[in-house]
Amino acid sequence: MKAKALLLAILVMASLNSYATPAKKETLEELFRLTDMTKMLDAVYAQTDAMMKQSMRGRTLTEAQKPVVDKFAEKSVALMKEELSWDKLKPPVMAAYASVYTDKEVKDIIKFYQTPTGKKLIKKMPELTQVTMGLVQKSVQGILPKLKVLQEEMAAELEKNSPQGEAKEVLKQ
Repeated sequence: MKAKALLLAILVMASLNSYATPAKKETLEELFRLTDMTKMLDAVYAQTDAMMKQSMRGRTLTEAQKPVVDKFAEKSVALMKEELSWDKLKPPVMAAYASVYTDKEVKDIIKFYQTPTGKKLIKKMPELTQVTMGLVQKSVQGILPKLKVLQEEMAAELEKNSPQGEAKEVLKQ
């Protein structure tokens, strides 16, 4: 009887252990392929480029300044593509997924993405991301004046409570 109980306990522990197996590289590769992570990153780069250009639209630029701004935007996006390429992001993203999801959970997510609703979610994700980023950008633009006021208040208070010139050094950092 004790042997049966011990065997049952071992089987239960083994099944629990297999359930908690971190996501495997092969399973994550399938998820990333299915969700077309490189295409999503390309959409982020394009949206970032558009946001940078839009942030400059409210400013009055001379004809000489416009190419400089365009060049800066192009260089910024190129830097992002280089430093935040999928090849560089994939290992830490894979590690993050593996630390959060079990292999079974990733397989379940893959099954969902293979359904019509999951396929629609993947297809619409760039559009949803663009809309969401637009909302965040508008929200940030709305609080910038308030943040500037807070920064000015902090500068004044630092100036009042610091020896001559020390507050300016703190603000530069």
